Amino acid sequence: MRILTLGGSNTGIKIGWAAHLKSLAPEYEIANRFLGGVGSLFGLLTLLRLPEEDRPDVIVFEYTLNDTLLFVGQLIHPDFTAKVLHEIMTICARRNISLLFLCLCVRPCEGESISEGSQYMFDLYKNAATSRGAPCIMLTDVAPDFSFSDYVDSVHLAAELSQRVAEAVATRLKQPMAPPNGKDREKSFFLADVASARVVGPHAREYLQSPVFSGAFLLLKRGGRIYLDIPGRIVAIMLRSTENSGIYRIRAGRALIAKNAQSVIRKDVPELMTLHYVTATMPETFRTIIDLPKDERELRAIKYDATFMECDCAAPFVDQSIEINSAIFYRDPDRPHRLKRRFFRLWKIYVRIEAEAQQLGERIRGLFFGRS
Repeated sequence: MRILTLGGSNTGIKIGWAAHLKSLAPEYEIANRFLGGVGSLFGLLTLLRLPEEDRPDVIVFEYTLNDTLLFVGQLIHPDFTAKVLHEIMTICARRNISLLFLCLCVRPCEGESISEGSQYMFDLYKNAATSRGAPCIMLTDVAPDFSFSDYVDSVHLAAELSQRVAEAVATRLKQPMAPPNGKDREKSFFLADVASARVVGPHAREYLQSPVFSGAFLLLKRGGRIYLDIPGRIVAIMLRSTENSGIYRIRAGRALIAKNAQSVIRKDVPELMTLHYVTATMPETFRTIIDLPKDERELRAIKYDATFMECDCAAPFVDQSIEINSAIFYRDPDRPHRLKRRFFRLWKIYVRIEAEAQQLGERIRGLFFGRS
Protein backbone atom coordinates (compact mmCIF):
# COMPACT_ATOMS: atom_id res chain seq x y z
CA MET A 1 0.00 0.00 0.00
CA ARG A 2 1.30 3.45 -0.95
CA ILE A 3 0.92 6.11 1.74
CA LEU A 4 1.56 9.84 1.46
CA THR A 5 2.08 11.83 4.65
CA LEU A 6 1.29 15.54 4.40
CA GLY A 7 1.84 17.84 7.33
CA GLY A 8 3.85 20.46 9.17
CA SER A 9 7.15 20.16 10.98
CA ASN A 10 5.82 17.45 13.33
CA THR A 11 5.54 15.30 10.21
CA GLY A 12 9.11 16.10 9.17
CA ILE A 13 11.30 16.08 12.28
CA LYS A 14 13.40 13.02 13.17
CA ILE A 15 11.44 12.32 16.35
CA GLY A 16 8.10 13.01 14.67
CA TRP A 17 5.19 10.61 14.23
CA ALA A 18 5.90 10.02 10.51
CA ALA A 19 9.43 8.79 11.26
CA HIS A 20 8.04 6.41 13.90
CA LEU A 21 5.38 5.23 11.44
CA LYS A 22 8.02 4.09 8.96
CA SER A 23 9.57 1.92 11.67
CA LEU A 24 6.20 0.57 12.82
CA ALA A 25 4.88 -0.22 9.34
CA PRO A 26 7.79 -1.26 7.07
CA GLU A 27 5.33 -3.13 4.83
CA TYR A 28 3.98 0.20 3.51
CA GLU A 29 5.57 2.39 0.86
CA ILE A 30 5.55 5.76 2.63
CA ALA A 31 6.36 9.10 0.95
CA ASN A 32 6.68 12.19 3.15
CA ARG A 33 5.95 15.65 1.75
CA PHE A 34 6.00 17.87 4.81
CA LEU A 35 6.51 21.62 5.03
CA GLY A 36 6.61 23.59 8.26
CA GLY A 37 5.21 27.08 8.86
CA VAL A 38 2.24 26.58 6.50
CA GLY A 39 -1.26 25.16 6.85
CA SER A 40 -3.74 22.92 5.08
CA LEU A 41 -3.70 25.15 2.00
CA PHE A 42 -0.19 23.85 1.24
CA GLY A 43 -1.55 20.32 1.48
CA LEU A 44 -4.13 21.32 -1.12
CA LEU A 45 -1.41 22.78 -3.34
CA THR A 46 0.52 19.50 -3.09
CA LEU A 47 -2.55 17.56 -4.23
CA LEU A 48 -3.18 19.97 -7.11
CA ARG A 49 0.42 19.36 -8.29
CA LEU A 50 0.44 15.60 -7.64
CA PRO A 51 0.95 13.62 -10.87
CA GLU A 52 -1.08 10.46 -11.45
CA GLU A 53 2.01 8.25 -11.31
CA ASP A 54 2.59 9.39 -7.70
CA ARG A 55 -1.02 8.89 -6.61
CA PRO A 56 -1.08 7.12 -3.21
CA ASP A 57 -3.66 4.73 -1.83
CA VAL A 58 -3.94 6.68 1.43
CA ILE A 59 -3.06 10.21 2.54
CA VAL A 60 -2.42 10.95 6.21
CA PHE A 61 -3.07 14.67 6.56
CA GLU A 62 -1.60 16.55 9.56
CA TYR A 63 -2.07 20.30 9.41
CA THR A 64 -4.49 21.03 12.26
CA LEU A 65 -1.78 22.43 14.52
CA ASN A 66 -0.52 24.90 11.91
CA ASP A 67 -4.07 25.88 10.94
CA THR A 68 -4.63 26.68 14.62
CA LEU A 69 -1.60 29.01 14.67
CA LEU A 70 -2.79 30.78 11.51
CA PHE A 71 -6.31 31.08 12.94
CA VAL A 72 -5.13 32.46 16.29
CA GLY A 73 -2.83 34.87 14.41
CA GLN A 74 -5.87 36.07 12.41
CA LEU A 75 -4.22 35.15 9.11
CA ILE A 76 -7.03 32.81 8.03
CA HIS A 77 -10.75 32.61 8.68
CA PRO A 78 -12.10 29.25 9.89
CA ASP A 79 -14.74 29.26 7.13
CA PHE A 80 -11.93 29.39 4.57
CA THR A 81 -10.13 26.49 6.26
CA ALA A 82 -13.34 24.46 6.04
CA LYS A 83 -13.51 25.18 2.29
CA VAL A 84 -9.90 24.04 1.89
CA LEU A 85 -10.61 20.78 3.75
CA HIS A 86 -13.68 20.07 1.61
CA GLU A 87 -11.69 20.72 -1.57
CA ILE A 88 -9.02 18.26 -0.37
CA MET A 89 -11.71 15.65 0.24
CA THR A 90 -13.26 16.30 -3.17
CA ILE A 91 -9.90 15.75 -4.88
CA CYS A 92 -9.36 12.54 -2.93
CA ALA A 93 -12.88 11.35 -3.81
CA ARG A 94 -12.33 12.04 -7.51
CA ARG A 95 -8.93 10.33 -7.57
CA ASN A 96 -10.03 7.38 -5.41
CA ILE A 97 -7.61 8.18 -2.56
CA SER A 98 -8.47 7.32 1.04
CA LEU A 99 -7.88 10.17 3.47
CA LEU A 100 -7.04 10.09 7.18
CA PHE A 101 -6.99 13.36 9.11
CA LEU A 102 -4.50 13.47 11.99
CA CYS A 103 -5.22 16.32 14.42
CA LEU A 104 -2.36 17.49 16.65
CA CYS A 105 -2.38 20.62 18.78
CA VAL A 106 -0.07 23.23 20.28
CA ARG A 107 1.43 22.64 23.72
CA PRO A 108 -1.05 23.41 26.51
CA CYS A 109 -0.08 25.65 29.40
CA GLU A 110 1.27 23.94 32.52
CA GLY A 111 -1.54 22.38 34.49
CA GLU A 112 -4.09 22.94 31.71
CA SER A 113 -5.60 20.82 28.96
CA ILE A 114 -6.08 21.57 25.26
CA SER A 115 -6.29 25.28 24.43
CA GLU A 116 -9.50 26.93 23.25
CA GLY A 117 -8.03 27.66 19.81
CA SER A 118 -6.89 24.05 19.35
CA GLN A 119 -10.26 22.70 20.43
CA TYR A 120 -12.01 25.01 17.97
CA MET A 121 -9.85 23.73 15.09
CA PHE A 122 -10.31 20.12 16.25
CA ASP A 123 -14.09 20.58 16.04
CA LEU A 124 -13.81 22.19 12.60
CA TYR A 125 -11.75 19.29 11.24
CA LYS A 126 -13.97 16.66 12.84
CA ASN A 127 -17.19 18.22 11.52
CA ALA A 128 -15.77 18.49 7.99
CA ALA A 129 -14.41 14.93 8.04
CA THR A 130 -17.61 13.43 9.47
CA SER A 131 -19.76 15.15 6.83
CA ARG A 132 -17.75 13.49 4.06
CA GLY A 133 -17.13 10.08 5.65
CA ALA A 134 -13.40 10.60 6.27
CA PRO A 135 -11.79 9.16 9.44
CA CYS A 136 -10.13 11.51 11.90
CA ILE A 137 -7.60 10.77 14.69
CA MET A 138 -7.49 13.33 17.49
CA LEU A 139 -4.53 13.74 19.82
CA THR A 140 -7.03 13.89 22.69
CA ASP A 141 -8.20 10.36 21.73
CA VAL A 142 -4.66 8.98 21.39
CA ALA A 143 -3.41 10.47 24.66
CA PRO A 144 -6.22 11.93 26.81
CA ASP A 145 -3.66 12.66 29.52
CA PHE A 146 -1.16 14.59 27.34
CA SER A 147 0.36 17.64 29.03
CA PHE A 148 2.97 20.41 28.87
CA SER A 149 5.82 17.95 29.52
CA ASP A 150 4.96 15.90 26.40
CA TYR A 151 6.38 18.61 24.12
CA VAL A 152 9.92 19.71 23.29
CA ASP A 153 8.71 23.25 22.58
CA SER A 154 5.46 25.12 21.99
CA VAL A 155 4.56 23.24 18.80
CA HIS A 156 6.61 20.00 18.60
CA LEU A 157 5.61 16.76 20.27
CA ALA A 158 8.29 14.86 22.19
CA ALA A 159 9.42 11.44 20.96
CA GLU A 160 7.26 9.40 23.35
CA LEU A 161 4.02 11.17 22.44
CA SER A 162 4.95 11.04 18.74
CA GLN A 163 5.41 7.28 19.11
CA ARG A 164 1.90 6.93 20.57
CA VAL A 165 0.48 8.96 17.68
CA ALA A 166 2.30 6.78 15.13
CA GLU A 167 0.93 3.63 16.78
CA ALA A 168 -2.61 4.99 16.50
CA VAL A 169 -2.08 5.84 12.82
CA ALA A 170 -0.58 2.39 12.09
CA THR A 171 -3.56 0.70 13.77
CA ARG A 172 -6.06 2.74 11.75
CA LEU A 173 -4.26 2.05 8.47
CA LYS A 174 -4.84 -1.68 8.97
CA GLN A 175 -8.61 -1.11 9.00
CA PRO A 176 -10.78 -0.60 5.88
CA MET A 177 -10.80 2.99 4.67
CA ALA A 178 -12.84 4.24 1.72
CA PRO A 179 -12.23 7.55 -0.09
CA PRO A 180 -14.35 10.51 1.08
CA ASN A 181 -17.78 10.88 -0.48
CA GLY A 182 -18.84 13.80 -2.67
CA LYS A 183 -16.77 13.34 -5.81
CA ASP A 184 -19.40 15.26 -7.81
CA ARG A 185 -18.91 18.46 -5.82
CA GLU A 186 -17.80 21.40 -7.94
CA LYS A 187 -14.15 22.45 -7.71
CA SER A 188 -13.40 25.74 -5.98
CA PHE A 189 -9.58 26.02 -6.01
CA PHE A 190 -7.30 26.26 -9.04
CA LEU A 191 -3.53 26.38 -9.48
CA ALA A 192 -1.76 28.93 -11.68
CA ASP A 193 1.73 27.93 -12.84
CA VAL A 194 3.63 31.18 -12.47
CA ALA A 195 6.79 29.81 -14.09
CA SER A 196 5.07 29.70 -17.49
CA ALA A 197 3.11 32.96 -17.09
CA ARG A 198 3.63 36.07 -19.21
CA VAL A 199 6.31 38.30 -17.70
CA VAL A 200 7.42 41.87 -18.42
CA GLY A 201 10.62 43.41 -17.09
CA PRO A 202 13.71 41.98 -15.37
CA HIS A 203 13.29 38.27 -14.62
CA ALA A 204 14.81 34.81 -14.99
CA ARG A 205 13.35 31.33 -15.10
CA GLU A 206 14.94 28.63 -12.93
CA TYR A 207 14.38 25.16 -11.54
CA LEU A 208 14.81 24.88 -7.77
CA GLN A 209 15.10 21.65 -5.82
CA SER A 210 14.94 21.09 -2.07
CA PRO A 211 14.01 18.23 0.29
CA VAL A 212 10.55 19.77 0.87
CA PHE A 213 9.59 21.32 -2.49
CA SER A 214 10.91 21.30 -6.04
CA GLY A 215 9.76 22.85 -9.28
CA ALA A 216 10.08 25.60 -11.87
CA PHE A 217 10.32 29.10 -10.37
CA LEU A 218 10.34 32.59 -11.77
CA LEU A 219 12.85 35.08 -10.32
CA LEU A 220 11.34 38.55 -10.53
CA LYS A 221 13.45 41.65 -9.92
CA ARG A 222 12.54 45.30 -9.32
CA GLY A 223 10.57 46.57 -12.30
CA GLY A 224 9.36 43.07 -13.21
CA ARG A 225 5.72 42.08 -13.54
CA ILE A 226 3.83 38.76 -13.82
CA TYR A 227 0.42 38.44 -15.48
CA LEU A 228 -1.73 35.59 -14.15
CA ASP A 229 -4.63 35.18 -16.56
CA ILE A 230 -6.84 32.86 -14.55
CA PRO A 231 -10.38 33.61 -13.31
CA GLY A 232 -10.82 33.74 -9.56
CA ARG A 233 -9.61 35.31 -6.31
CA ILE A 234 -5.95 34.89 -5.43
CA VAL A 235 -5.57 33.30 -1.98
CA ALA A 236 -1.94 32.14 -1.77
CA ILE A 237 1.47 32.26 -3.46
CA MET A 238 4.13 29.54 -3.31
CA LEU A 239 7.59 31.11 -3.18
CA ARG A 240 11.15 30.82 -1.92
CA SER A 241 12.40 33.35 0.62
CA THR A 242 16.10 34.30 0.34
CA GLU A 243 18.29 37.13 1.59
CA ASN A 244 17.10 39.32 -1.30
CA SER A 245 13.38 38.63 -0.89
CA GLY A 246 11.52 41.88 -0.31
CA ILE A 247 8.19 43.63 -0.56
CA TYR A 248 6.04 42.95 -3.61
CA ARG A 249 2.61 44.03 -4.85
CA ILE A 250 -0.53 42.16 -5.89
CA ARG A 251 -3.13 43.81 -8.12
CA ALA A 252 -6.59 42.33 -8.79
CA GLY A 253 -8.92 44.73 -10.56
CA ARG A 254 -8.71 47.97 -8.58
CA ALA A 255 -7.56 46.23 -5.40
CA LEU A 256 -3.91 46.64 -4.41
CA ILE A 257 -1.99 45.06 -1.54
CA ALA A 258 1.68 44.82 -0.59
CA LYS A 259 3.28 41.71 0.96
CA ASN A 260 6.68 40.95 2.41
CA ALA A 261 8.57 37.85 1.18
CA GLN A 262 11.19 38.02 3.95
CA SER A 263 10.85 35.55 6.87
CA VAL A 264 12.38 35.16 10.34
CA ILE A 265 12.46 31.38 9.72
CA ARG A 266 15.39 32.04 7.37
CA LYS A 267 17.63 32.20 10.45
CA ASP A 268 17.28 28.41 10.56
CA VAL A 269 16.50 27.77 6.87
CA PRO A 270 18.42 30.34 4.75
CA GLU A 271 16.59 29.45 1.51
CA LEU A 272 13.04 28.91 2.73
CA MET A 273 10.25 27.33 0.71
CA THR A 274 6.96 28.74 1.99
CA LEU A 275 3.36 29.51 1.12
CA HIS A 276 2.15 33.10 1.45
CA TYR A 277 -1.49 33.36 2.45
CA VAL A 278 -3.29 36.40 1.01
CA THR A 279 -5.09 37.56 4.14
CA ALA A 280 -7.03 40.36 2.44
CA THR A 281 -10.15 39.32 0.52
CA MET A 282 -9.25 40.22 -3.05
CA PRO A 283 -11.96 40.43 -5.74
CA GLU A 284 -12.57 37.64 -8.24
CA THR A 285 -11.06 38.85 -11.51
CA PHE A 286 -9.87 37.47 -14.83
CA ARG A 287 -6.33 38.77 -14.40
CA THR A 288 -4.09 39.17 -11.35
CA ILE A 289 -0.75 40.97 -11.52
CA ILE A 290 2.22 40.41 -9.20
CA ASP A 291 5.05 42.91 -9.49
CA LEU A 292 7.99 44.61 -7.77
CA PRO A 293 7.60 48.38 -8.24
CA LYS A 294 10.76 50.46 -8.46
CA ASP A 295 9.27 53.32 -6.42
CA GLU A 296 9.60 52.48 -2.71
CA ARG A 297 7.34 55.34 -1.60
CA GLU A 298 4.60 54.15 -3.95
CA LEU A 299 4.87 50.64 -2.54
CA ARG A 300 4.86 51.78 1.09
CA ALA A 301 1.65 53.74 0.49
CA ILE A 302 -0.31 50.62 -0.49
CA LYS A 303 -2.45 48.66 1.98
CA TYR A 304 -0.20 46.14 3.72
CA ASP A 305 -1.20 42.46 3.96
CA ALA A 306 0.31 40.66 6.95
CA THR A 307 2.43 37.53 6.44
CA PHE A 308 3.17 34.77 8.96
CA MET A 309 6.54 35.29 10.73
CA GLU A 310 7.77 38.08 8.44
CA CYS A 311 10.71 40.44 9.03
CA ASP A 312 12.54 43.29 7.28
CA CYS A 313 14.77 42.60 4.28
CA ALA A 314 18.40 43.65 4.79
CA ALA A 315 19.10 43.92 1.05
CA PRO A 316 18.90 47.39 -0.58
CA PHE A 317 15.45 48.10 -2.04
CA VAL A 318 16.72 48.16 -5.63
CA ASP A 319 18.33 44.71 -5.21
CA GLN A 320 15.24 43.00 -3.80
CA SER A 321 13.51 40.20 -5.68
CA ILE A 322 11.01 37.36 -5.31
CA GLU A 323 11.10 33.75 -6.51
CA ILE A 324 7.61 32.40 -7.25
CA ASN A 325 6.48 28.92 -8.24
CA SER A 326 2.68 29.12 -8.35
CA ALA A 327 -0.45 30.79 -7.03
CA ILE A 328 -3.75 29.39 -5.78
CA PHE A 329 -7.06 30.91 -6.84
CA TYR A 330 -10.53 30.45 -5.37
CA ARG A 331 -13.84 30.61 -7.24
CA ASP A 332 -17.09 30.78 -5.34
CA PRO A 333 -19.12 27.71 -6.43
CA ASP A 334 -22.36 29.21 -5.09
CA ARG A 335 -22.43 32.06 -7.59
CA PRO A 336 -24.25 31.76 -10.94
CA HIS A 337 -21.84 30.27 -13.48
CA ARG A 338 -23.55 30.25 -16.87
CA LEU A 339 -22.77 33.88 -17.67
CA LYS A 340 -19.41 33.57 -15.93
CA ARG A 341 -18.32 30.70 -18.14
CA ARG A 342 -19.13 32.73 -21.25
CA PHE A 343 -16.96 35.57 -19.99
CA PHE A 344 -14.19 33.08 -19.13
CA ARG A 345 -14.22 31.70 -22.67
CA LEU A 346 -14.11 35.20 -24.17
CA TRP A 347 -11.30 36.14 -21.79
CA LYS A 348 -9.22 33.12 -22.83
CA ILE A 349 -9.64 34.15 -26.48
CA TYR A 350 -8.56 37.69 -25.62
CA VAL A 351 -5.50 36.47 -23.71
CA ARG A 352 -4.45 34.23 -26.61
CA ILE A 353 -4.83 37.07 -29.13
CA GLU A 354 -2.91 39.42 -26.81
CA ALA A 355 -0.04 36.91 -26.49
CA GLU A 356 0.06 36.33 -30.25
CA ALA A 357 0.11 40.08 -30.87
CA GLN A 358 3.00 40.48 -28.45
CA GLN A 359 4.97 37.71 -30.18
CA LEU A 360 4.26 39.27 -33.58
CA GLY A 361 5.43 42.65 -32.31
CA GLU A 362 8.68 41.12 -31.04
CA ARG A 363 9.30 39.48 -34.43
CA ILE A 364 8.68 42.75 -36.29
CA ARG A 365 11.03 44.62 -33.96
CA GLY A 366 13.61 41.90 -34.53
CA LEU A 367 13.32 42.24 -38.30
CA PHE A 368 13.67 46.02 -38.34
CA PHE A 369 15.88 46.70 -35.33
CA GLY A 370 17.59 43.38 -34.64
CA ARG A 371 20.67 44.27 -36.69
CA SER A 372 22.83 47.34 -36.29
